[in-house]
Amino acid sequence: MPHFCLFAHFLQLTLLMLHHCDTPQNMNSLVATLERYSLLWTCMDILPTIVAALDAAHQAWKVHGTQSRSLLLLLLKFDNNRYLSPISRDQIMSDVASFELVSDTSHSKQLHPNMFLYLGSTATFQRCHHCSFPPDRNFMGSQRCR
Repeated sequence: MPHFCLFAHFLQLTLLMLHHCDTPQNMNSLVATLERYSLLWTCMDILPTIVAALDAAHQAWKVHGTQSRSLLLLLLKFDNNRYLSPISRDQIMSDVASFELVSDTSHSKQLHPNMFLYLGSTATFQRCHHCSFPPDRNFMGSQRCR
């Protein structure tokens, strides 16, 4: 039982970091951590909580004009047509398709799973050089802080 408690705290910390994640590198690390222990999360019957946290992180990044391919793929893997509403699932599938569209337009066979997409262009993720946060969507990639 002590191991269960340890992993429960580890998950709480990971989800808290996911909520406050501000860089693509951190996001990729958190997604990799969640995926690495996926069997454990399944055994703990905590996947609905993780799916909700991943969906919230995806929506928060999307509001800032950024999407993470690895986050979307993990979200779909963990959801497995069980936890998300059909509307949310369709929206996420549409977001995944946007990566495929970028892949088709760039004549690339396969996108890197950790790619970040800046919405409104085919450019990959850009950060403000002053504050290291994603640029606000209203600025469409400008280098001004929010």
